[in-house]
Amino acid sequence: MLKIDHPQIYIYSYQLSQESKTEANSIWTWANSIWQHFSPEKEIIFSQANLGYPLTKVKKFSHSNKIDGSFKFCLLEDSEGILARIGSPEKDENKNLEITELQFNQNNLLIPDNYQDWLGQTIFITYKLQTYSHPTKHSIREVADECLKNLFPEASVRPPFYRDTELLGSPIFEYSSIKSQLQVFVYLIDDDIEDKLGQIIQPLFELFYYRHKITKAFLDSRSNYDLLKKLYVEIEGTIASLQTKIDDFESNNDVACPENVDIDESLTSLTVV
Repeated sequence: MLKIDHPQIYIYSYQLSQESKTEANSIWTWANSIWQHFSPEKEIIFSQANLGYPLTKVKKFSHSNKIDGSFKFCLLEDSEGILARIGSPEKDENKNLEITELQFNQNNLLIPDNYQDWLGQTIFITYKLQTYSHPTKHSIREVADECLKNLFPEASVRPPFYRDTELLGSPIFEYSSIKSQLQVFVYLIDDDIEDKLGQIIQPLFELFYYRHKITKAFLDSRSNYDLLKKLYVEIEGTIASLQTKIDDFESNNDVACPENVDIDESLTSLTVV
């Protein structure tokens, strides 16, 4: 198994703006839980007041020589987004690392609890290799699989492999599940690619946002379809029952002579329970 240099995890998480203004059970709760776990500053500091456009200035933390990170925030139309980074500082001691050394997702902190206003989350894992390494595509896929397994030990949380391609001339692997609203990329980069990614932070942040907005709309449409299908069955049953009662009423009453019909009794007999 290849060893990797300076792994970084970028977490793009989004939710619809909450009308109640409460921040309980939201991405703000999630952001503060990560901050309190990794940062020596334990107070809660993130809230809707941090929002702006474009992405706000970075708020950094340093956990150890092995782990540091940062947060940025953004208001996007009717939604709120957080970009968090957790990774290994660019130091010699963080080169040639075993993937099992990456302790970035303790207590499953990287994924917020699923809640009503959550749109979804993209996790972008980047890493480098020693300049003398000449990996095969197969070995790079193995690294990607191991990064995913190490980050999400529970198989039920881990999204399945979806596809692989190249981005800026380097292999990138996608693992995604629409139903879980989670998308993960594992990407081998070098210094040049890292600089290019740094130049498109805002467009990339918005690209993932629109992807999750569309996916959430699709999931809602399927849920609404199932609900409407159930209601249609109930309505059709009600109509059939009413038609039966109308037929019974007509057979038992002289509808040609309305004066002979007891209106109150007739309406009661046609009531659909």
